[in-house]
Amino acid sequence: PLNHQQLILFQIITIITNSYRLMSLQFPLITLRKQIFILDLTFHLMEQLICTDYDSSPDFPYSFAEKIVEKIYPEFGKEKLNILALCDLSLQYNNPGKIFVQFLQDMFSVKWLPESPEEIYDSVYKRRNTLNGEGENSIEDVYNQLSLKVRNQVQGYFNDPELFTDIRNWINQLLKTAQEIRFDNKYFILDIARGGKDVFQSFFKQLGTPLISNSTGECTLLYPDKPEGVEIGYFIAIGQIISYFESGSCRCDLLNICKKYKNKIDQRCESAPWERCFDTLLCPYALLWKHWNLKEYTPL
Repeated sequence: PLNHQQLILFQIITIITNSYRLMSLQFPLITLRKQIFILDLTFHLMEQLICTDYDSSPDFPYSFAEKIVEKIYPEFGKEKLNILALCDLSLQYNNPGKIFVQFLQDMFSVKWLPESPEEIYDSVYKRRNTLNGEGENSIEDVYNQLSLKVRNQVQGYFNDPELFTDIRNWINQLLKTAQEIRFDNKYFILDIARGGKDVFQSFFKQLGTPLISNSTGECTLLYPDKPEGVEIGYFIAIGQIISYFESGSCRCDLLNICKKYKNKIDQRCESAPWERCFDTLLCPYALLWKHWNLKEYTPL
C-alpha cells in the first residue's frame, strides 16, 4: 500500500496531467475552488483504494462525489472505479463540478451503466468540445492547446534562453511527459488504483515531482535526469514574488531553506528581499526580480 508521502506524489501526477489544472497553472492568481473540490474527491477515492493507513475524513468535501452519485445514480457508484474515472474525466473541463453532475445525469437519463470504468473514458473521449469559441475540439486537442499556452507562460518566467537553458528544457520535457502519460494510456489513473504501489512508482519515476519542501527547510526536486542548472529555489521565488503583489507578504519563504543550506541571509530577507537584486551574488528571489526588470521599482 502507498503511504501518505507517496499519495502526495500521486496528487502531483493527477495535477500535471489534467487540462483544468494546466489552465490554473497558466493563471496562478485565480483561486479555482470548483477544481480543488474535484481534486480532493479524486485524492480521497484513490486513498481509499490503495492505502491502508489513511485517517477518516469529513464527508464534505472528501466524500461529496460518492454522496452525489448515491443521490443521482446509486447503481453507478457500486463500482468505486466508476466514480474515480468520472472525477478524472471531469477535470478535463473548465467547470469540473458541473461536468461531473451533468455526465452522471446523462448516464442516468438513458440508463447507461458501463460494464467497466474504461468504457466511461471511451465515451467521454469521443465527445467534441468548444475551447474559447474556436470550434469543436477533442479532449486531446484542448489539452494540447492549453499545454502549449502553459509552456509559453511558465517559460516566460525564465525568458533568457542562455541563462535558463536547463530550466526551459526541463519545463518542455515535463509537459511532454505529462502529455504522453495522459494520451498514451488514458486509463492510467485506473492502472494506479488497481496496481497500487508498484504501478504508482513506475509513473513517479517517469514523471518526477515539482518542488517539495517542509517546515524545517528541507526540500527536493525529483526528476529523471534532472539537469544541473535546474535550481529549485527559483520555483519558490516565483511564488514569493507573486504572493507579494497579491497579498503584500514581504517575508521570503526561502529564508528557512537558505539557512538550512548556509546561504547568505540578512534582515532584508525578512522585510525587503527585492533589495538584494543589487548584490553581487544574487539569490533566486533577487535574480528573478532583476531578470523581470523590476530593479528600478521599490514596492510601497
